[in-house]
Order: sequence, then structure tokens, then C-alpha cells
Amino acid sequence: MKYYTTKEVAERAGTQPAITRRWAMEHGVSFIGEGLRKTYLWTEKDLKAFLKRNKKAGRPPVKK
Repeated sequence: MKYYTTKEVAERAGTQPAITRRWAMEHGVSFIGEGLRKTYLWTEKDLKAFLKRNKKAGRPPVKK
């Protein structure tokens, strides 16, 4: 299975690695290490989901 680095995913998506790391943390992308040494292991499925994400700034409106 091929894995991508956070930097590779950020470059493909045209975004900053910090945004990519935050998305990975919130969406359960697999990782190794802890704290500052944490390295995310992006699969093809993770990459496709990230590329399809909602790119609008801010939080989505709350449904009533």
C-alpha cells in the first residue's frame, strides 16, 4: 500500500501543511509517533477525501 506524507498531500491540494495536519487529526488519518514527532500516513482514500473537503472559510452554519 502506498502512503503519502503530509507535505505531499498539502502540495497536491495547494494548501499549507498546517491545514492538512489539522484535517488529518480531525478525520482519523493513521499516524506513527507522538507529539511533535507525529507523522501522518495518508492513504489514497484519505487523500481523495481531503481533496473533496469543504473549502469554505469558517464553520458551517448550525442546522436548527
